[in-house]
Formats: sequence, structure tokens, C-alpha cells
Amino acid sequence: MHGLKYVWNTEISLLRRVIWALLILGGSGYILTATYMFLDNFSNKLLTTKISIKNTPNLTFPTITICNQNFWKKSMFEQNFRENSEAKAVWREIMRDLYISKEPPADDKYNWSAPYLESAAQPIGNDEVDNFLSSRAHSINETFIRCMLLDNEAPCNEIFELKRTDSGYCAQFNGKGDVISHSAGVSGGLRLYLDAKVDEYYVGPNSFAEGFSY
Repeated sequence: MHGLKYVWNTEISLLRRVIWALLILGGSGYILTATYMFLDNFSNKLLTTKISIKNTPNLTFPTITICNQNFWKKSMFEQNFRENSEAKAVWREIMRDLYISKEPPADDKYNWSAPYLESAAQPIGNDEVDNFLSSRAHSINETFIRCMLLDNEAPCNEIFELKRTDSGYCAQFNGKGDVISHSAGVSGGLRLYLDAKVDEYYVGPNSFAEGFSY
């Protein structure tokens, strides 16, 4: 609308007034056309989502995976050198270099010929890694204090199993998808009482976190 004053200004040439009038008419026409197309598209939009409620007596439980933020228990990690304070300190420093430090350690920082480091200097395969992680992970019985499934007491070590994941060994429920709920609410659900065992936390990938991830 800024150009209207030029359209009615008799002190400027007729050509300039005509140009301003054409610009204003063109702009107004574009705005009206765009507004019409937008409103027409909005009023005639296609239905892309349809939500409906379906009552069903049986619902398959989802698979639930619960991971302790601690990859390995301190007592198990240090089981071979519990009485050796030097070994404990060196291993903690190695783990800090692996998972916390932003800079790689110097090549001569550690004495890899020390008895408690000899095994770390040897190459290992996937099976050895798997055994290492599984033997030091929090067990089902340590993690779960009590389990209630479908409003009934359930043995935690029977309804959960340890599975290797990117977050270490985690407890998995209904991995085969064969648990069915027949009602909604607490009576048809799963209730758990957990213990993070934070006194067993050791330096690892999630050293700055406590508790569980799901």
C-alpha cells in the first residue's frame, strides 16, 4: 500500500503513476489468488490419518529391555587382584583413559609386562569378550528385587533373561513375544522393583550416570 501515494500524486509523471498502479494491482492480485488457493486447499484437504478405537481381549506384551548404566561390577572386575592396591589403581586409570579421557595415553604410561596387565596385552576374540562381559554383568537376581506379572508374583529369573546389547548385558522381558495380557491397567501389566547396586559401579562407558536405561 506504500505506492498508493504515488498513484494519486499529480506532481509526478503519468508514466510513473501508471507503473505504480500496475505494481499495486499485480501485488494485490497475487495476494488474493494465493489466499484463495490456500483456503480452497485447506477446506478440501485429503484425509491422511484415521484414528479408531478397537476393543480387543488380548494384547501382546512388548519386548522390554532394562540395562543397568554400569557395564560391569567392581567386585568382579577386580576379583583377580583384590589385595593388590597397585593393580586396582592402574586398572582404574586404564579404564579412565578408555572411557573418560579425551586424550590418548602416552605409549610408555603403563608397564604392560606387569603380571596383572599381561592378559590385557593379548589379543582376544569375540567369545572371550562375551564371556568377560557376561561374567561381570549384573545378574537377574541382583537387579530385580520383586516382579509382578498380570497381578501375580513371578520369578524374575524366569521371566527375564540376560541379552548382550550395545549397552552391555541387559535384562530382557518377553523376547519371544509370547506373553499375552487379558486386561488393561495394573492387573494386566508388569510391575518391577529394581536395585541398581550403585556400590558396584566401576569406570566404564556410562561412568557419569546411575540407574537404568530402557
